[in-house]
Amino acid sequence: MIACSTGPTIVGYGLEGALKFGFYESCKVILLHATPYVFINLLMASVIAGAIASVVLVRIVYRMQVEDKL
Repeated sequence: MIACSTGPTIVGYGLEGALKFGFYESCKVILLHATPYVFINLLMASVIAGAIASVVLVRIVYRMQVEDKL
């Protein structure tokens, strides 16, 4: 039972991490001069990237779990 859910979990976390890293690097360049404080700019880029990656992952999981059963 546990072995059946290990693969999708690893793929999901890998996908979320890849998306988070990619969006962070993109947002970092865009938000670099948003405020005079570099820490705040990087924090905003991190929060935005995490939110986007989470939304994408939730949509994928939703499609896998709910829409396949309809």
